[in-house]
Order: sequence, then structure tokens, then C-alpha cells
Amino acid sequence: MYLVRHTIIGIILTFTLFYITSMGAYSMLSNNDPLPFYSSLYPYDYLSTWERDYYRGLDEDMYQENWALSISPFRQTADTGKNLFDNTVPLGDLYGRWNMLGLFYPSNSTNPGSADPLNLLPLVGLVVTNSQNCSNNGMCNLISSSCCPTVTSVCDSTVNCPEIIDPRLDDPTKQVGYFSVPLEYRKYGIRFQYDLRLFREFGIRIQFGAADITQTITDYIDLTLTSSGTPLSGVGGFGGACDGATGCLDSGVACKEIIHQKIMTQREVFMRALRLCDQDFHTKGLEDTIVNLFWQKVFPVNDRCDGWPFFLWVPHVSLEVILPTSHKVNASDLLAIPLGNNGHTGFGFDAGMDFDFINSIEIGIHASMTKWTSKRHCNVPVPTNSNQSRLYPFRANFTREPGTNWTFMFSMNAHYFLDRLSGYAAYQVVNHSQDNFCNIVSIPSIRTGVLPTTVMKKYMSEISRWRAHVFDFGLTYDIAPHASLGFFWQSPWARTNAYRSTTVMLAFNFRF
Repeated sequence: MYLVRHTIIGIILTFTLFYITSMGAYSMLSNNDPLPFYSSLYPYDYLSTWERDYYRGLDEDMYQENWALSISPFRQTADTGKNLFDNTVPLGDLYGRWNMLGLFYPSNSTNPGSADPLNLLPLVGLVVTNSQNCSNNGMCNLISSSCCPTVTSVCDSTVNCPEIIDPRLDDPTKQVGYFSVPLEYRKYGIRFQYDLRLFREFGIRIQFGAADITQTITDYIDLTLTSSGTPLSGVGGFGGACDGATGCLDSGVACKEIIHQKIMTQREVFMRALRLCDQDFHTKGLEDTIVNLFWQKVFPVNDRCDGWPFFLWVPHVSLEVILPTSHKVNASDLLAIPLGNNGHTGFGFDAGMDFDFINSIEIGIHASMTKWTSKRHCNVPVPTNSNQSRLYPFRANFTREPGTNWTFMFSMNAHYFLDRLSGYAAYQVVNHSQDNFCNIVSIPSIRTGVLPTTVMKKYMSEISRWRAHVFDFGLTYDIAPHASLGFFWQSPWARTNAYRSTTVMLAFNFRF
């Protein structure tokens, strides 16, 4: 018995070390719903409840379930998120406030003479003057030099606004020329989970569902007129207090009026010209489908050792594939989010173990990793200047290689802790590493045929990473030997570059 006990301990330690080093539970590629659930049942039950009931003394004979089915309607909501700097922001500002002036910035250049390559300004009665190259190594005297390119109103030629086209004059407080866009995210649907025992400890789990997603804009808040001034420094050698002159990163009163009236209020004009949609988003359809092949075995420990606690050690491993059964979103829709992984197929490996102290509580640790296949995306708006945010005038085709998802889960489960009521709680962390964008091919402008000189690939990769921490809570009440009702709640905790989404679910569970 001494040898048996030490062998079991050795297996546990080896498995634990393997799981820690693999550190890699089921997660999705989307940061709005990264850890979807399909049932109120304990997720690592894997058709072993009746077998465990035998060891608990609830059944005289040992049985194994052949299959289990859960039907679960759910609702998910959010109106804020955490950005890359861990600041809570409106969902529309998750990747930054919307910079309207960025539409007129030159492609990765400090020379404003090459700005407005798509000829958008004439659409609202603005023209670029003195568009020749600037002197002083590409810098110009913003107050007195006659070479400095600027923007002038057709109706009032005395108003000069170089900040409209010069990215060096972008407001560091992200107010002049910026929108804040609060919106409400809602996702409703129904999900199904089907477990089938293939033979002995092996089985298959299939998870799928259908959902309806909406993102509704509650306001476009123009921050231009309420902005505060920032003194100019380091540009053309001039600095000093912000007194309403054009020598300020924050515009003077006259230019603020021009930016507000000619650009911010004409947002729809520019969106139509660039063939972009910035209206409410709504779609419905199938979610992606998860197929999981699992192995799990129940090992009784100390069942014949007097004076030692009797418990069940239940390790498991599984392989999964996430099939892209949902449709892709239109890249021209600025508020679009996919129902699944936007066409990418996922392959995952999961490992973990439960320690089921049959007279009290069950404790589990689980981890997994998910890799994604690369996919070609076409005609997607891309940033071409480091000061652009959310609104991009140029487009490109590229291959997206998504980063890996690494997920860790710690769980506690209590079977029949109150009459026929069971419940579990879990803490999950999922980290999505940076995506890689390669084979980028810029697309000529549909208005002028101009190509951007570069695409901000590094910036695209930086904003693609995210992390989510969630707390899961599930209750299940057996109403018959083969049927139960359940409730599930998933609450957001810490977030980085992800939605603070809350999920509520009801479940109807059947097992035979």
C-alpha cells in the first residue's frame, strides 16, 4: 500500500508539472465573449457523475452515463471595457477615441504637404494651400513661414488651420477632432451541449449555438469645443502659452469652429465617401461549433486506508477543434463583431484534474491552449499614420495569423450540498497574444487611385492582444433521475483590451 500511495502521488506531481508547463480551457478569438459556456453543469463532469455517486454511497451499483444534453438560453450585456492601458472606457473607445482629423493625415509622414491624399476636404468646402514641401528638414515655422501647408475655408480665407492635416499637431489629450462613442452591446441566443460516451473513459462533446448580436450607439460626443489648450513645444522651435494662436496643439477658437462645423458635423459625408458604415450593428446566425474528444478516469484514493481521507482523483485530457460555422463580418462596418472567430479555425489541447473529497467539496485545476489557423482578409481599412485612431482612409489585403490563447481555470464544485442542489464556482483567466499580419497588399484609393506609402503593421499587432478574467457560478437542481434545471452566471473581473461583458444563462439538462 505504501508503494501504491507513492506511485499515485508521483503521477499527480508529474501531471501537475505537465499542466503547469503547458499552461495553455476553452476560449474564443473574440474579446467580447472569450469564454462561452453551454450548460450549468460542472464543465469537467464528462459523464462521470453517476460513477462518482457510487463512491459517495448514493448508488448501490456503479453506472456510467451514456450521453448528456443541455439546452441553454442566454443573455450577455456590456457597455464599457478596459483598454490597453487598463482604463475603463465606453465600448466605442476601446481601441481609442475616433480621430476624424486622422482621415487627412499623410501616410506615415511628417510632411503635411502630402496630406489629404483622398481629396476629402473639398467635399465640405475646405482646401489645402501652400502644399509644397516644408523647409527646415521637413519642419516649418508654424506661425510665420509662408511654406507651411494649411487648411483654409472656401468661405473664409483668413482662417488657417494647419492642425487639420499635420499629425505633429494632433491633440495629445485626444479631444480636438475626436469623438467619444458610447455604445451598448447585447447578445442573446441559445446554446447546446451534447456529451456522448464512445467507449469506457473516452467520449466526445459537441457545443454549438445561435445568437443575435446588437451594438447600439447611444451618442457621438464631439470633444472639440470643450477641449483645453496644450502649449506647443519642439515644433519649429516655438513654444509658450496657448493663447488661441495656431502655435498650439489645441486649436484656437476659429479653428475649433471650423473643425466642429466642417468636419465633426459632416461625419456622414466622409463615411459615405470612404464607403464605411458607422451606424448601429445588428446580426444573427450560428455561432462557431466546438468538437471535443476527451479522456477522463476516476481513481479512488485511500479507499482501503484507515485513518486517511478517502477522495477521488479525476484527471482528464482533451483535444478540441473549433469549426468556423458562423459568418464573417463586413470589414467596412466599424461596429461589426463576429458571432464566432471570424472565419478562423481553432485547435486546442486541454488538461486538468479534480480532487473530489466525496464528503465535502471538489477542487479542480485546469489549463489549455488554443492555436488558430491563418486566414486571408480582403479590403480591410488599415492605419497608415501613427496618429490615426479607429478611422482609416486606406484599405489593404493581408493574412492574419492570430496569437495563441492560453487559459487557466481554478474551480470548486459541491455535489448535492443542499438536498438535490449542486453548485460550482470557478475563476478563469484567458490571455490572447498578439496577432501577426503579413503579406500586406495596399489597395489604391477608390477616389484618387493613390497608394499609401506604408501600413502600421506594428500598431495593428499591438491592439490585437487582450486578456480577460472572469468568475463563473453555476447551480443545478435535479428534478428527476434524468433531468435537472440550472442557472449560470459569468461576471467580469479584470480586463485588458476587452469587453466587460456579463452573461446570464438558464439550462435544461438531461442525462441517460
